[in-house]
Amino acid sequence: MAACGRLLALFENEVAFAFSFYGLADLNNRALAPWVAQAVAGADILVFSLRDNVLSPGVMKWLESCVPLRVKAEGALAVTVANPTGSVRAVEALWWQMQRMADRLGMDFLPLLPPQVNNLSELPAQPFPELLAQDEIDVGHDHWGLNE
Repeated sequence: MAACGRLLALFENEVAFAFSFYGLADLNNRALAPWVAQAVAGADILVFSLRDNVLSPGVMKWLESCVPLRVKAEGALAVTVANPTGSVRAVEALWWQMQRMADRLGMDFLPLLPPQVNNLSELPAQPFPELLAQDEIDVGHDHWGLNE
């Protein structure tokens, strides 16, 4: 939240900002999660500020639930990790999960990683097969139209 306050102060005369703040626990709250998903539907920027490089399956499932609600054609999904844990491969797994999710949401992906893992820009164009297998989520079929 402090980062959002600094952005507001820095750009207060140049850009209009409206922020909504939610914690990861809110995404698992049955009463609050649908409201947060509606906020994502029209968001220009979605920022995940994480302590470590682990997102629960529940959060990923919630993000999947946001895909059909998304009404904006553009946007950015930013992820920052304060204290990456485990190996660089663990950070790579998060990178690919969030890249895939940004694509599904119609957003650009902005990985904001600490310098010690900032060499992820040297990753191959395709993720490792085992990371793809981890990232598979069965969400049914995509449907478009009025009779869903």
